[in-house]
Amino acid sequence: MLERNSVEPGIINVILMLVLKHKDGILPTLNYMEVVLHDWLNKGVQTTEDALNYSTNLESQWEKKKSVQKVSEPDWLDDYIKDLANMEA
Repeated sequence: MLERNSVEPGIINVILMLVLKHKDGILPTLNYMEVVLHDWLNKGVQTTEDALNYSTNLESQWEKKKSVQKVSEPDWLDDYIKDLANMEA
C-alpha cells in the first residue's frame, strides 16, 4: 500500500490507529484503508503531522455529534405512554 500510493508510513499508521480505535480493534480490509487514504489525501493530508491533526479534528467532530445526539426523554413521556396504553385497553 505504501509503494502503490507513495505516502509516508506515518500517514498509514495514523489512519490504522484511528480505524482500529473506532472499529473495536477489527482490522479493516486493504480496500477500506485505501479509500480512507485517498479521502485524506484529497483533503490535503501530505505528512504524518497533517494526518495527526486531521485525525484529531475528526475525533472532535465525532464527539460533538455524539453529544448533540444524546437527547433525554421528557419527564411526561412515561405517563403519556401509560395513558395511551390505558385508552387502548
